[in-house]
This record gives sequence, structure tokens and C-alpha cells, in this order.
Amino acid sequence: MSYRIFISSVQREFAKERKALADMIRNDMLLGTFFDVFLFERTMAQNRSAKSVYIGEVEDCDIYLGIFGNEYGFEDSQGVSPTEREYDKATELGKFRLAFIKRPASTRSRKERALIAKVEQSVTRKTFSSVATLKKVVYEALFQFLRDRDAVNVRPFDESFSLGVKVDDLDEGKVSAFVKMVRAAGKVTFPRAIALDDILLRLGAKDSRTGKIANAAALLFAKDPSRFSPSWEMKCIQLWGTAFEKPFPSYHIYHGTVFEQIDMALDFVMSRVDHWVGPRTGERSAQAPARSEFPVEAVREAIVNAVCHRDYTDEGSVQVMLFRDRLEILNPGTLPRGWTAANLLRTHDSKPHNGILATAMQWAGYVEKSGYGTEDIVRKCKAWGLQEPEYHPSDVDFRLVLWRQTVREVADSTPGWSG
Repeated sequence: MSYRIFISSVQREFAKERKALADMIRNDMLLGTFFDVFLFERTMAQNRSAKSVYIGEVEDCDIYLGIFGNEYGFEDSQGVSPTEREYDKATELGKFRLAFIKRPASTRSRKERALIAKVEQSVTRKTFSSVATLKKVVYEALFQFLRDRDAVNVRPFDESFSLGVKVDDLDEGKVSAFVKMVRAAGKVTFPRAIALDDILLRLGAKDSRTGKIANAAALLFAKDPSRFSPSWEMKCIQLWGTAFEKPFPSYHIYHGTVFEQIDMALDFVMSRVDHWVGPRTGERSAQAPARSEFPVEAVREAIVNAVCHRDYTDEGSVQVMLFRDRLEILNPGTLPRGWTAANLLRTHDSKPHNGILATAMQWAGYVEKSGYGTEDIVRKCKAWGLQEPEYHPSDVDFRLVLWRQTVREVADSTPGWSG
């Protein structure tokens, strides 16, 4: 989205400053992407009065940027300058206003002092003493403008408000299901009756000052998460052999909240791997022990990690691929700067790409504790008799490999079991 800026000032007094600001905004890689600037002196001759031109431009702008100094400027028949007319019009129309006042003010005219006093009553203003300081404070103000609107994403995706999530976008039933999971997990305590606002605030998914709802709420509780982004999906593929080759015995694309996707992906894997039944442990026992090819907790943790650490601004999807000899889980995400796969094989600080999602998963009992999941996957798989899992990070994605075990290997290595 492009925002139009109207620069208002006495042209004669601030000719150098006006040109410097216009050039800075237009030539800066960041500001030039988001802002366009109107300068009256750069307009071509038109069959309209000067007053109608500048008032029309104020009406069309998104941001009024006023520069105030010593001179009040030309006065019309009513004794009002164009600068004051422009400010009054911007105020009347509810435009976003920025004001910059030049110091010192030893020679400031009486009418200019009165205009500045009016501006200071309703607009937060900055002062400047040179072209360089003006450019600095304007840059900071415009960058803050973009931050407040999440036009530049300086927060993690799940903490930002770029999607414009509303309460009506969220499903009360999915929120209630989350509350039940949290209570069952017992990791945090929710009161008997807890409102949606309180849940979002406790998760960090709502700004208590502005009331904005973070993107994480859409991923966790939206009625239709795919409405926000088609790439929010889980691709689950079963393959005949050890290479990625068609045809696929089974291929499903799962949509829904992150909880729903994790549950469906886990069912996809565990319903397609081998399971064995051992002998009864005693004559009076009606049940025989069962064993799955993978420890289900390790598979769940691997899928949860992919969901919590993926880059949701990337158009790629999480892929769960079950080969004959291995399970691969691929997500569009990268490790924190300076990390390698070795960091994942020992207890480490938790640095998820999406901290709110990670918190929600922990509260709901989907993971044990932060910073332990990758190491725990390795420990559980090795205890299960499986080959050590492998982590393969790259600059564009992250791949986890869990190695499968054949029926004969299990039968041979587990006393009392038969394939």
C-alpha cells in the first residue's frame, strides 16, 4: 500500500527543507516503497486556482506533514495563510498529521506563533534546527507510522497485527476446545469462566492498549484460517519407496487451525506405519501389549516444531512425507542466526519463530517444555531402538528425518515379540 504525503509550509522559508524531504522519501529504499510526496511547487500549471489545488491535495493525501518556522506566509483576503488553511482542512478531514517546528524562534511572527500554539494543542510535534535534523525526525516519524500499521514487520509474524484479525473471525467452539485442553494438561490454571479477551491477553495475542488482535489468533482459533493465507496448510504424502516419486499411495492436504492440522498429520503418519502386537503378559490378561513403529510422542513433537518454527510469510507449506525407510518433515523456516544442527542435539534456549504458537502448544500439552523438544525427539527415538534422527537446516527450509524400523528388526531385537 502506498501512502500520499502532503508537505505543508511557507515555500519561501523552507524551499531547501521541502526539496530535501521529498528527495529523501522518494529515494530511500524503505520510505520510497510506501510513500509518495506532493510538493505544490512541482505541480504543472493548471486551469485552477492555487487554493483549490492545495486544498484538493490535502483532501487526497493520507498524511499531512507540516513544517513551521518564523514566517506566517501570504495572507488571503480574510487574513489566513495557505499553511493555516491546509492545517485546518487536514484537521477537519481527520487526516494523520505530523508537525515539525524549527528552533530557535527569536524572530517568529505573531501569527506564526498563534498557528503553532493551535497545532501543539492537538498534534504531537517534533523540533529541528537544521535540514539534517529535520530529515532524521521525519524519517523516524514515518517509520513509526509504518510500524503502527504493521506495514514493516518488526515483530515475529504471530505477534504482529498485519492480518487485521477481528473477534468475529474467531470460532468460539475452537476457543472452548483449547480451554479444555489447557485444563486437562494442567500446565497453567484458567478460571472456571474465562473470556476470549482474557485468553488472548494471557497468550500475548492481543494488545491491551490498542485492542488489536495478533495474527496468532487466526492460526489458533479462526473459523477459516485459509481465508487469511492459502499456504496455511499441511501436505501429507505417503510414498512407495525411498525416493520422491509418483504415483503416491496417499496424498492429503489438511487445512484448519494449527491444532487441527497437527492432529490430522499425526493420524496420517500413525495410521500408515507398522504396528505389532506382543504376547499376553499373563494367563489372566485379556490384553496383549502393542508397539508402534515410532514413539507417537516423538512424531507429535516433530510436527509441532514444524508448525511453531515455520515462516508464515513464506508461500510454502509444511510437508510430512512418509517414505518406506524414513519419515521426513519439511517446513519453510530457518534456524536462529548462528545456530547449526548441533545446537538442536543439546538442551538450548527456546527461540521459536512464533512464540505465541509455541506457548499455546505447551499450555495445551502438545509439547513438554520449551527448548527441549529437539533433544527429546532424539532421546525418545533412540530409546525406541531407532537410528538417531537427523536435522538438516538450510538457508530456505528445515528438514527433520526420523528413520523407520522394519518388522523383522523389531521382532529380532525385542524378546518375546513376533512379527
